[in-house]
Amino acid sequence: MFSDLCTSHRIFTKAKMPHNAFIDYQRTVASFSIISLLVVTMGLIFSAYTFHHTRYMYKRLAACSHLIAAGCVLIVIEVATTMLHYAARNLPELHPPKTNWHYGYSFMLAWITFIAEVTATLAFGICSRKRKKDKAPDDEYAIDEEPTIIGR
Repeated sequence: MFSDLCTSHRIFTKAKMPHNAFIDYQRTVASFSIISLLVVTMGLIFSAYTFHHTRYMYKRLAACSHLIAAGCVLIVIEVATTMLHYAARNLPELHPPKTNWHYGYSFMLAWITFIAEVTATLAFGICSRKRKKDKAPDDEYAIDEEPTIIGR
């Protein structure tokens, strides 16, 4: 009964089968986009946490998270650019010869995100240095205590 209703169809014919490299580029861009979104979110959470707890260790964690996010965004930009150049050279059905194409606003937003992440990395990295004789305002031992004199 159902065998008459269900049939399989080929989406791509042999002539229109996309290149495996192009599909791999698309998968790489999609994967690193998701990874960079998660790492940017972690960096935002770590940054908010370091404003609540001002220890230098948390600032370094936020700086490292922003650095990894900047790297992931840069990978997405580079692979997307390589994918477009590959499609222009090898897939004339996607980019016919002698056509003009340009990067859109999403490409500019990606570069702005990369610059913002690098700036956040530098800011948290510079502010995370350990200062001698300074204690964090939220440190429980920051209260002036009597020095412990150990003597006999």
